[in-house]
Amino acid sequence: MIRKITLLLVMVLSVFCGAVQAKVIYRFNSSLDIQRQYTTQIIRELSESEIEVIVFDSNLQLLSHKIVTGNMPANLCADKILTEDVTRFGHAYKYWFSEQLQYCEIDPKAFPYSYNAVISEQYIEPSIIVLHIPNDIAADLELPEGQLIQYIFQLIPIAEFSSLYPAISTRLTKNGTLVVKEGKYTFQLLLLSKGDMK
Repeated sequence: MIRKITLLLVMVLSVFCGAVQAKVIYRFNSSLDIQRQYTTQIIRELSESEIEVIVFDSNLQLLSHKIVTGNMPANLCADKILTEDVTRFGHAYKYWFSEQLQYCEIDPKAFPYSYNAVISEQYIEPSIIVLHIPNDIAADLELPEGQLIQYIFQLIPIAEFSSLYPAISTRLTKNGTLVVKEGKYTFQLLLLSKGDMK
């Protein structure tokens, strides 16, 4: 019986890890506007024919959530990004899984991402998004490894997140943002409210 449970667990983990490793994700932070505000665009490959695009701003307003068709950006990692390009266009990053989460900065001139067509507009509701941030940022709390990595760059409805992590949800509701250390990774959790759709 124990052997069967162990085998089932290995199969589930293999499927999960395979699904995670197949994802390529892009994150684009626009340049600052005159009020020193910016927008963030998350581009996540769901399948060969579907791409998820999430847009929110620095006021934690969720502006858009769509499933679209198009080509994923094919940007390569850049050794150096010109300061003038960052000032004019913003920051762009590429994330992928190769046994662990990897990322690099890429040329921001190809963003914001342009898609071919909209398959569906997703329902907008207060949600949590899990962002990866540098490890040198001090964490508000620590979690066991493997808790949040599965949700990285995805929207989680607040009701669902609250049922999974009630204590974290309470703190997040008060502050709107929380930095969490999980094993070798550091994540920033943002509570996004419904903004004006674009």
